[in-house]
Amino acid sequence: MNQRDVRRKLAVGPGMHEVSSVSYWYKYGHFKNEDEARGAFKLACQQGNDGMGENVREWMGLTVEEFKSFMQHDALPKKALQEVAINYNNLAERWVVCLDIMGSKRLIEKEYWMQVFDVYAEAINNFQRDAFDRHLIRRITFSDSFILYTTDGSALSYRALDSFVRYFIVSLISKKIPIRGAMSFGELYADDAHGLYFGKALIEAYKISESQDWIGFVLCETASCQLKKVGLPANERLNYAEYPVPLKSYESEKVVRHERLLPSFIIGESPSAQGQERCRKALLAMAKQHKGTEIEGKYKNTLKFLEKNIREVVKPR
Repeated sequence: MNQRDVRRKLAVGPGMHEVSSVSYWYKYGHFKNEDEARGAFKLACQQGNDGMGENVREWMGLTVEEFKSFMQHDALPKKALQEVAINYNNLAERWVVCLDIMGSKRLIEKEYWMQVFDVYAEAINNFQRDAFDRHLIRRITFSDSFILYTTDGSALSYRALDSFVRYFIVSLISKKIPIRGAMSFGELYADDAHGLYFGKALIEAYKISESQDWIGFVLCETASCQLKKVGLPANERLNYAEYPVPLKSYESEKVVRHERLLPSFIIGESPSAQGQERCRKALLAMAKQHKGTEIEGKYKNTLKFLEKNIREVVKPR
């Protein structure tokens, strides 16, 4: 199966193995203004023409009439008008991951965004072949951001989510696409039908993800605490190491740099020197592209962490 076949298999919809259409995001008011929305629709149209989904109209999430109107008159579809009632069945303790692809503007300008979709599709296909129940994880995807969450707070759900995320991160970095992210645990209200998502777990994962001053993935304090409760302490995870993670925040328009001790993913197919090699080479190449800039420091922070956490992995006989 070639990459074009993989792209064609990506379905549009709310499921874990589906992609939210641009029409969905527009109809539920997720764009700042009409110009931003129109730009997103044009990008989705280009993606469809380049082979995403079964056809262009389906990829954009438009009806036949809406698609015709957009192509002929650049007209946007009507927004959904619905009364939304809180359904407490949607509130649960979950594992929540926020992932942010860095430098997305550059990726789109250089047409690397298709590589991101290829990697995501490949990760989903591998996930489907895993022993984990595919219904344990759900996701929200838009532009350069991925939010993944589980249906419950079980150890099985954590393993499924962690396995998928680590594979996704390694695949992207190997293709020289930088990414950062964080996993939290706690209450999350998730209403897929109306596009409503809120809760402390989402806020924590988002804040930690956005504040990281490197390319990497960490476990928030709530995730570490819950892992200990379910018998999977973070300090015993082979692919993680506690590390003073470089963080960056803004106070009175001033940049404040600090560190926080968090379990951090040892980026690679395994934490061994050989397992890290492919990602390390990609990180070095990306750092070289930003030599002499502030961005180079992000790569140096990650490479320093990896160098300090090379582990010997003994294969079973």
